[in-house]
Amino acid sequence: MASTKQSTPPVQRQELTRSAYQSGDIEASIAAHAATKGAVEKHKKGGEYVKGIVYGGLDGIVTSFAVVAGVIGANMDAQVILVLGFAKLLGDALAMGIGDYVSTKSELDFALSEQAREAWECKNYLQGEMKEMSEIYQKRGMSAQDADEVVAILTKDQGHFVDVMLVEELGIMPPDPDEAIFKTALATFGSFMLFGLVPLIPYVFAAMADATTAGGPTSGYFISCCIFTVAVMFGLGAWTSIFTSATWQKAGAFMALNGIIASVASYIIGAFVGQWVE
Repeated sequence: MASTKQSTPPVQRQELTRSAYQSGDIEASIAAHAATKGAVEKHKKGGEYVKGIVYGGLDGIVTSFAVVAGVIGANMDAQVILVLGFAKLLGDALAMGIGDYVSTKSELDFALSEQAREAWECKNYLQGEMKEMSEIYQKRGMSAQDADEVVAILTKDQGHFVDVMLVEELGIMPPDPDEAIFKTALATFGSFMLFGLVPLIPYVFAAMADATTAGGPTSGYFISCCIFTVAVMFGLGAWTSIFTSATWQKAGAFMALNGIIASVASYIIGAFVGQWVE
């Protein structure tokens, strides 16, 4: 009679293993892995865009709020906030998106060139590369015999051996030639623009209401701007907890605190410069 025992679905297993890690429960971790013995653990998708979204979003919202805080501190007109805010928002978003693309592509090209070089060296002088890897492992505490055996096993698949050499010898992660660097850069640009709009929204309404001044730090517009900004920064930080081991409360608070510190500094500088130029 066939066994009716069902294995834990991969998604549920992933949540169980993550929960066990966060709580430090070794027994729960063992049980979660044993529930789907032989299954390939699937990690959450979208993690490759986290860096671009977080950096772009945080920079965008802090940049715009810094403009608002600086103008408020200098006691300038509300129109100045919109002019400076939108101009800086678009310019910085383009700069970040392009910079992300260029830097990531340069890093990828370098890794691919090093991978090709190591592959060429393995093809033409495998014994020399094996000796180098053996010496690396021996420096880490392996005996010469164990190191030679490990390297001999690795060289059975030269493609894999080259990737191991990239990491162990050069400290370079094996590159993915199909890496979506344009999509990552686009995520950075879009995140910067989207989150950067948040601090400017109250002043868009102020312009629609024909408000001539920004109203100072105690105005409803600025208070609304602060509330919206801190709430969205907290939400952005909380979202990153999906991909990390941090709790959503801690991740959200950390992100909000970063933005608050930068914004307070901008307000103080704006107030100082505003008084100095008067």
